[in-house]
Amino acid sequence: MKTFQQFNEDIESRRQELRQRQLDLMAKQKQKVADYQSAQRENQAAAQEREALKKEIKRELQAEQHPKMQPNEYNKQVARASARWKGMQIRQAHGEMEHEAGAEVTAKRARLKAIMSR
Repeated sequence: MKTFQQFNEDIESRRQELRQRQLDLMAKQKQKVADYQSAQRENQAAAQEREALKKEIKRELQAEQHPKMQPNEYNKQVARASARWKGMQIRQAHGEMEHEAGAEVTAKRARLKAIMSR
């Protein structure tokens, strides 16, 4: 039979083991949180870097495609003429497409009329 002193020592050793387990679990949890936070910071930094690269590339492409010109009267007139010409081309293309569609409908009606009259 255990003595009272052995019983107390046994309880104390179990308390120490439990305390050590709790400390280990807290340390593991703290490490997990720290790892998660550092991973989030890395992801955010990578996302910011990607956005910065995108903006830089976009800026470079815009600079290539549209060199910075001062909008003087000549440039304005050239832009208006270009827009007018582009508009005329679009209207002509749309007119041609409408004409083709009308011709197709007329041909289809003629075929149906020929079939129905047989």
